Amino acid sequence: MVETKYTQPAESVQATDKPTKPKFALSAALSSQLANSSRANATVSQPAAAPAYEPETVAPKIPANLALDHAIPSADIDNDSELNRDHIIAVVRTKRQPLGKQFKRNPDGTVDKNSVVKMGLCQAVMHHVPTPEAFKDLLEQVSNDPYAAIINSSFDGIEIGEPFVIGTARAIERLTGIPASDRARQKGVHVIEHGGKNYKVTGRFKENVRPSSWQLLDRDVDAHTPSKFAKMSVAAWLKAFCSLVPGLDDLTHVHAQSTSARVLLDGVPVGGGNGHVWVQVADAADVERFRTAVTVSAVENGMSWRKPRHSRTEPDRIIGYSLTTIIDTSVMTPGRLVFVGEPVVGPGLTVTPLMVTIHRSDSAQRLDTYKLALPDSDRIREVTSKAGVEMSVQRSATGLRVTSQDLTLDTELETQGIGVTTVRALLERGEVGKVRCQTPFRASTSFAAFYSTNPDGKPYVFDVGTSTTHWLSVAEARQVQLVSAKGTVTRMLGKAKTDCGAPFEPEAIAALTAVQKQDP
Repeated sequence: MVETKYTQPAESVQATDKPTKPKFALSAALSSQLANSSRANATVSQPAAAPAYEPETVAPKIPANLALDHAIPSADIDNDSELNRDHIIAVVRTKRQPLGKQFKRNPDGTVDKNSVVKMGLCQAVMHHVPTPEAFKDLLEQVSNDPYAAIINSSFDGIEIGEPFVIGTARAIERLTGIPASDRARQKGVHVIEHGGKNYKVTGRFKENVRPSSWQLLDRDVDAHTPSKFAKMSVAAWLKAFCSLVPGLDDLTHVHAQSTSARVLLDGVPVGGGNGHVWVQVADAADVERFRTAVTVSAVENGMSWRKPRHSRTEPDRIIGYSLTTIIDTSVMTPGRLVFVGEPVVGPGLTVTPLMVTIHRSDSAQRLDTYKLALPDSDRIREVTSKAGVEMSVQRSATGLRVTSQDLTLDTELETQGIGVTTVRALLERGEVGKVRCQTPFRASTSFAAFYSTNPDGKPYVFDVGTSTTHWLSVAEARQVQLVSAKGTVTRMLGKAKTDCGAPFEPEAIAALTAVQKQDP
């Protein structure tokens, strides 16, 4: 039995037997990464319970479904080249949980698509992808594996070509004993000794990742998309995006067909889709600012609309609205998983190879994001307020701080520990600390947000990935005191069954007074 040990490094630790830097040519390294994943996996010891965190302790376990014996072929090694870490794509892979979207044919001939993915641990390798040709090569290779996906970010403390493990906060807690709530100790690189070698484990946290120069322009057409935008061809849509950036008429990009376009039912694609349009930015460090600036520009240029959000438990009930534009800017969040692997299909369905094309522009090989200025905070507040979802932006030492008044009392939150609940229910419970949750305003599986209240008791949700604080609208905020007071009264009634003095406690009297004043 192979024993796995965990060591908390005092400083950044380099893995033993680490590879030197590979060339940008991806074929050999990527093929090795994906092929080795299907080998027989090592058996590791599994203690009965996770010990309290201590340096040099034995880890609770590392799942045997992670193959950690990847080799980097010498053909992909170049000791003399200094590689630009802006041009990095991380390839991630699981063994038991497919990362490709899943399609099933129903008895009535319709096709269901399922894209729900829960990732605890996955293996990963970062690749240097400096050119559209190299990126096309990577997409085509990953597209043949249903267990693979990509992250267009680099991870601090990891070498290009070095196999490592990415884990959620809960998974890192299981491996190291560091509580998921202790982000200060969970962030950074942790080292697992497995089979006599050291392997690095890191979280897909904002503190650990840096954006890639490769950014996805994602188009999401649904029933709420205005007709004039829904009917656009890909070329027309891309031209509309370019019009948001001063002086940009055309742009070199890589286009890959959508997943549903690859799935055939009786020889016909089950969906057309718009596919993925990938572009390179001139400065990856400016992606966060650009993401906000392009949203504001879309609002100013009439390319945005309000999209209703529906309840999970009551799909026909609208629980709020969010601001939507011709591109989904949330995919520009560092560390975002992009599912480009082979789709998993049931009987009666077939999959075609991914079609990837490169469009060359004579005028713009890379997107100069600095051409799009971010308006001042007053202008941002003015234009977004007219669009129906007021936003404001402030600059801080750590980047942009964005606030948006799009939270409602009925906004549903998937929380750790409590499960799916609403902002109203959390107010009634009297929750005042941080409650870790999934962000309700973009796709996320890493609980990259938290609910809390300010000193006045006003609730908010902070999205760590986008540095956005979501507040209640003015109309919703007027109800906060009453909702909180009713929650206090309800809890007081429960205590009064065994404590006749409960209704006379200061908190209870204040709550009863507030209820009487606002809701006679």
